[in-house]
Amino acid sequence: MKGMYVVDELDGDLTGLLNIPPAMMSFSKPVSLAQWHRRFTHCSPLTVAEMSKGNLVDGLNVSGNDLHGKCVDCITGCQTRRPFDGETEKVLDPLELVSFDLWGPSWVQSVGGKIYFMPVVDGGSSYKYGAYLSDKSDSSTIAAFDAFRVEAESLSGRKIR
Repeated sequence: MKGMYVVDELDGDLTGLLNIPPAMMSFSKPVSLAQWHRRFTHCSPLTVAEMSKGNLVDGLNVSGNDLHGKCVDCITGCQTRRPFDGETEKVLDPLELVSFDLWGPSWVQSVGGKIYFMPVVDGGSSYKYGAYLSDKSDSSTIAAFDAFRVEAESLSGRKIR
């Protein structure tokens, strides 16, 4: 009405329901695995089943144990993940694969006047390093990477090749 939603009052006997918060209404009956999948932001159905089986979440009562068909939202969002096979996946040594990115410019300068950020990640150890830069010139990025290299090599005892 006039651009606003109007909510009609509930009719009927509300005895016993008045003290139950709406978020707790699913306690009263089991809910489908598909509904829990949506409630947990499209979490893996296996994870939902494990949480239910292990009683890790209060009120997680699941009816059924499988999803029927594919989740349209997951397909639309292209939800994918790389499969992990511990036996065939190559394990990286520290500093064997190092990656970095350059982000910016930021709309707001940092206290030190920096407007760029360069995250550096070691694939072997997952060690993360962040450098704030005032510009994205070669000299700034190389200096930041050299600072990472010195720190990472001293911590790991290995050299970046």
